[in-house]
Amino acid sequence: MLREVQETNELLEHTFEQRVSEKEQIISEVEEKYRLTTKEYENIISGLETKLAKQSTEIEKLRQCVNQQKETECVETVNQVANISLQADNASLKKRIDELTLMLRDEKQRSQSAVETIDELRARCNEFEYVVRNIKEQLNEKSTALEDARAELALSRTEAGSLNINPIADTSKGK
Repeated sequence: MLREVQETNELLEHTFEQRVSEKEQIISEVEEKYRLTTKEYENIISGLETKLAKQSTEIEKLRQCVNQQKETECVETVNQVANISLQADNASLKKRIDELTLMLRDEKQRSQSAVETIDELRARCNEFEYVVRNIKEQLNEKSTALEDARAELALSRTEAGSLNINPIADTSKGK
């Protein structure tokens, strides 16, 4: 009987150690996956922020170009072609301004899309952090339950040991 208890105890300890090892491996894998995912998202966010800054610079250059072109075209028009109708010049300038405005609007839309993507990635990072926290809490609960089971097993061993140390007297056995 004692041998069976000891074998069962050893088997339970081995199973416990194996489960603890598996849990630690799972935690390690989840944490590594979270770290890699976070790093990947940070790289994406950094790339998008760089792209956004670059696009903002390009938009500013386009604005300057529009202003410069307006001035240049107006001066050239006045100096070179005095007899051409101002309405024709204005139509040409309006067309160019409309084109540049359209380009500017497209760039703003791309910038807005980049900002939304960054926000989505941040939200996903927060979700991953929440999942990892929940997994850790669950593992802590299971570890506590396992420690309680060990304590009960140790108590059972002690009781089994005390039964083997104090055998029942022959008069008590009921011949």
